[in-house]
Amino acid sequence: MDDYASIIMKTVNATIRRYANSSQQADADDVFQDVMVRLVAENGRLLRSFDPGRATLRTWLAVVARSAALDALRRRPRRETALEPALLDNVPARAGDCPHLAERGPLFPHPALSPRQNDIMGLLFDRDLDVREVARLLTIGEQTVRSLKHQALTRLRGEAGDFLPATA
Repeated sequence: MDDYASIIMKTVNATIRRYANSSQQADADDVFQDVMVRLVAENGRLLRSFDPGRATLRTWLAVVARSAALDALRRRPRRETALEPALLDNVPARAGDCPHLAERGPLFPHPALSPRQNDIMGLLFDRDLDVREVARLLTIGEQTVRSLKHQALTRLRGEAGDFLPATA
């Protein structure tokens, strides 16, 4: 293990840097230990599953380390996504500048959406922010904003489909 500890640690660090926010950076040592325990647990069952015909030991250990790091990130409790009013104090209410939108009132929260999806949709449509602004405000990636928007729209279309007349 001394020979391959560095590749495991480098893979764990790279995975956490890529997929985690700054508060999760300290998890690398714990994940490294988890990889070591996984390899020797149950009489080394995982280590014995290594097949040299499919990959080198370095590559296989990197895959195990990346998997352990992603598992650790998934296990962490998610931070609360409901927006605090103080976060929105500096966000311009551009939708309110349009009289026909101001009369209608906010579209979100919608009961069919998760709190996180409601946050995203409210900022995009009620507050008229763009994806980059929403990502910066929520400290998440732009692609995450786009994915959540897509999921929310799909869910809303499914809800609307229940009320639309069937076409022949």
